[in-house]
Amino acid sequence: MSDFQTNTLTWANGAGFIRKDGISARLTVKPSVGFAFDSLYAEETNSTKVVADVTTPLTAGEIVAVDAWLDEQDIADYQRVLGVNVDGLYIGDCSPVDAFRIVGSAPPNGDHWVYDFVASDTAGHDVWRYIHGVDADGRYLGNVPLADCSDLADMPPPTAMAYWRWRTGKWVDDTPLDVLKAQRVSEAWLRCSELLETAAVATLAIGGTEYQFGVDRETRENIIGLNTAISVGVPIENPRPYFPKGALTPIMCSHADFAAIGGALLAVKDTYVVAYLTHKAAIMAASDVEAVRSYDITSNWPA
Repeated sequence: MSDFQTNTLTWANGAGFIRKDGISARLTVKPSVGFAFDSLYAEETNSTKVVADVTTPLTAGEIVAVDAWLDEQDIADYQRVLGVNVDGLYIGDCSPVDAFRIVGSAPPNGDHWVYDFVASDTAGHDVWRYIHGVDADGRYLGNVPLADCSDLADMPPPTAMAYWRWRTGKWVDDTPLDVLKAQRVSEAWLRCSELLETAAVATLAIGGTEYQFGVDRETRENIIGLNTAISVGVPIENPRPYFPKGALTPIMCSHADFAAIGGALLAVKDTYVVAYLTHKAAIMAASDVEAVRSYDITSNWPA
């Protein structure tokens, strides 16, 4: 039976293991035990050394030397674990005494992560939290080092808007009143433009029959172009075929009809612009952020 029943030492091929007090650890530096060897096996079932490819049993003196070396070693000096510091930052391969907590694996990738102690305790396994850093004013910094953060958000802001602020554990829209008013006025104009392009029509009788004409930009520019050409004497057929909105066949329109259509389109467009200006005035008159934010720009447009 070997002399090494409790404490053991193995070294081969440039690496080894030490076991002491029931704890095993890896060796990366060749142990200096007082005699020469290329490989050393001071184990429960094998007490040998290898020198120049020749294996020989350890002598009594060499066993004593290995035992003495093992007695001097502190196993903690050889143990290596994966650890995080008190802030939850990964410190990687380290001694157990240097780790605030020993973890089972590294963070998912090379980005900035922090160990979530509470979530890990609840889940019973390691939980890494992706860093969404914010500054002292709650502005989003992104995935930056923990040292650059005043606080950590649970997630990025809902949108790329510049005025989100992290407040008491949630993202808050902190848009200034004047900026919010400008945004809502722009939304009202966009709504006006969309309705003109998709919904607005002018109804006009041509030859005793009522037809609808779109008030979209292309139709307006087409009618304006025809009326301009007629007004400066460009030879335009009179009457001339023209397609009302949704028609599959044209109707014949005189020069006077085109003038009437142009006037009707302008009148309908004006009603939408007036509705937009009414919305704009109401938004600009508001003095409360929530009132501006909740203002309904979808109602009170021409039918």
